[in-house]
Amino acid sequence: MDLELKGAFAWSTTYNEAPNPALRVDGLGTMGMPLGDCLAASIIQFCATEPQADANVLTLDATRVHFDNPAWTAWIVDVQGTVFRALRTSDTGAGARAILRSVVLRRSGARLLSAVPNVNGGQGTFGTMVVTLPAHFVGGSSVLTHQRDTLRVDISKSSLLCTSVVAWYRGVGLESEPITSGYSFALLYDLVSPPEFALAAPTEPFAVTKLRRVLLSWKQREDGAKPEKILLVLKDDYRRTYAVLTSEPWISSARLTGHDALVFRVLDGLAKELGFCLGLCTLLHTVTGTCAAVRRRRSWHDALDEESYTEMIPGTEKVKSAFIDFVDADGKEIMEELDWAEHEIIPAQWKKDLKDSDDFDRERTSKDCIEFTYVRTAIVVWPKSGTFANGLGNRA
Repeated sequence: MDLELKGAFAWSTTYNEAPNPALRVDGLGTMGMPLGDCLAASIIQFCATEPQADANVLTLDATRVHFDNPAWTAWIVDVQGTVFRALRTSDTGAGARAILRSVVLRRSGARLLSAVPNVNGGQGTFGTMVVTLPAHFVGGSSVLTHQRDTLRVDISKSSLLCTSVVAWYRGVGLESEPITSGYSFALLYDLVSPPEFALAAPTEPFAVTKLRRVLLSWKQREDGAKPEKILLVLKDDYRRTYAVLTSEPWISSARLTGHDALVFRVLDGLAKELGFCLGLCTLLHTVTGTCAAVRRRRSWHDALDEESYTEMIPGTEKVKSAFIDFVDADGKEIMEELDWAEHEIIPAQWKKDLKDSDDFDRERTSKDCIEFTYVRTAIVVWPKSGTFANGLGNRA
């Protein structure tokens, strides 16, 4: 269950060895890089100022701009792929494109990114990509924000010799400081989604969205086929094992760590949102069977180690499983043992997962019998109203 947020709301990097685009402007000719003051002054004669835009932000229509270096064309395609992977559009938005809208020249007083004209783009535009070509300027640091996340961008120090790329989703907060000297010369691209997708900045991982839909669907079902509860088997056993006098409960949500703790936090938020309860219990799973000694030679000159280890004879297994010590999230006891059904357990292949793991205890219970014991913590999820909740009464 992948609960980590993968897609970025914005992305930025600087390339030290980007190819020269061999940029050619109709009526002006090929432009050398880095852009100098004299050439910038010439470009201004061919630029337009967007209505209601900053007078220090001038644009060239994309139809007047050409790139004569094939290496640049290949490089910008690779950059677009990198941007789409960073923004995580490649999973759901195959076919997303970056379309050059205009070339933007900013001079002293212009704000580097927040002064992007027509920032919302056309139909299907879900974001913006700005490729800043080599030209020396000072200032223009920017901050992009989305929910509680922040990306700070400051490309002025490398502006003379490097090419920088900044991309962000539509609707992301953006603030830029003004350029204090020099010129910024950039290519402005619209990021356009394919017709069948509406892409937006990620707010939660896909697995969380899927969990929300599953829980909501479960809650809304009226037939008798839905389970009373769900038992989600975690990766580890989180019981307190030391035998000392303490007020700490044997198990609680505070004891969970790593990915298992993340799973609980996500479910806890969804439970409060959708009207579910959460608890914890312990899965005790034992497999008993007839054992056989497996002989092996430690090295070619050693005698056989007649019982170096034992294994269970296939077909002799007897399996017993129990979900015990059912408590609430704080560790308060609810019930000693839970009744359960196979369809209530997630993941469906939980027995195979246990068998394939290395976390178990092995014991020879007799000469011919061996027992494997697997212990795991499990999260219990149930609706606040329903047969299971009614059976618990005031205990949960």
